[in-house]
Amino acid sequence: MDVPRPEQVALTPEERALLERIDFDGTGFPEPEVVRASGAAAAELTHSLLDRGAIPEIRLRYVTDPELNIGGHGKSRAEVFERNGCVGEAMLQHPSLLAVPQVLHLRPGSSDADHSRPQEDRG
Repeated sequence: MDVPRPEQVALTPEERALLERIDFDGTGFPEPEVVRASGAAAAELTHSLLDRGAIPEIRLRYVTDPELNIGGHGKSRAEVFERNGCVGEAMLQHPSLLAVPQVLHLRPGSSDADHSRPQEDRG
């Protein structure tokens, strides 16, 4: 499958502030307040980007296309969560999906540490 490489999504100042509130690391056992705050910011950021149509189709397919969920047994990432009873806003806030805002909003290969710098400043 030939998949085009999407450009970095341009964020508004409000969206950049939301992105700063998301803890993408998630290693260990973060405090429940950190998990809740990250999930809320991720959901709000995702809604903002969806509302203005800023997310490229290929990035949306990462969540909705079964072919892009290797090991998903024919189910998209969204379908797996829905089958497990996690739907709508709860899905957007789920700790296991905190990587999704990074995939949807940032250029491939970027990390939370370098998202605030202009692309040309990144090595």
